[in-house]
Amino acid sequence: MNWKLISAAVFGVGIAVSVVFVSRTPDAQVAVFAPPQSSSPSVRISEGEVASAFATTNRPIAETGNHPRQHLLEKYNSMRNGRSFVLDSWQHPEIGGRFYASTLVDFCASIATSIDLLDQAQPRLTQLASENHVNAIAAFDLLQAKCAQFTDDEYRIYSGRGLMGRKDEPDVLMKLVQQFSEARRSGSYDSRLLQTKNILDTADPLVISDINLRLSISKDDRGIYIYFDREKYYVNEDPPILAAYYLLPCGLGLACGATDLELALMCVTGSNCYTDRFDRVFKEMAGGDSKRNEEIVSMYRRILAAVNGRDAAKFVVP
Repeated sequence: MNWKLISAAVFGVGIAVSVVFVSRTPDAQVAVFAPPQSSSPSVRISEGEVASAFATTNRPIAETGNHPRQHLLEKYNSMRNGRSFVLDSWQHPEIGGRFYASTLVDFCASIATSIDLLDQAQPRLTQLASENHVNAIAAFDLLQAKCAQFTDDEYRIYSGRGLMGRKDEPDVLMKLVQQFSEARRSGSYDSRLLQTKNILDTADPLVISDINLRLSISKDDRGIYIYFDREKYYVNEDPPILAAYYLLPCGLGLACGATDLELALMCVTGSNCYTDRFDRVFKEMAGGDSKRNEEIVSMYRRILAAVNGRDAAKFVVP
């Protein structure tokens, strides 16, 4: 894949990166959607507030200790060469390495394939606001290091779709995600409860990120809602739980700062450059409203505690 073409796409009319909860194992019951965006004016949050929020809510997976997947996550968080990471991780389906590899490949492929959807015009970096200029260059370098080396064949072979179609040794994490999706379709409460418990037992941020709202999304005559702890949070009312789910992988060990791929892409396209996901939540999803932000963070902590406590019943609609 020619990186010049990818860069043309990245700097084109724009790739709208929002909190879109897309799974590589789609659930037929509920449509995938993006949560509403706040129209409130952006207010700058202090670095101290961001650091404080991140320090109290983003922590490693203590439960896994020296489990090999902990080391896999550390490599995912710190990798510089995306292709090397994928080729190495693909050799370890017994710990979820292929699931991790396909997560990166699918993200990179979404950039590469977008060139057909964007104008060929390539605005210069100097057209970005001065305060975003340095950050955008750093973000572009990050995306280049992680995504530039893949060939078209590798996008196909190492993708989530390619992984699901393999007949050899199954990847343990992909298998769990598929079993979870099948249980949701079955309608059996006991089956849904069991498979949800299995997902929570992984405490894996990429698995949780892939499943995301499907962990507890449902619908009734009133509309689509997120179920948690015996409450229904209807999506059309823009509840804090939507943004809380976006933060959830951070608390399970995912690096949600400068190396976050979605944030890097947003910065490069000139949308906004954020310190981390918490910074984005405050400025964009809470619209700079401290009260709204606290509601989101409070909900995030409740969900994180339920995941860490393996309390599957809080996520499964009776």
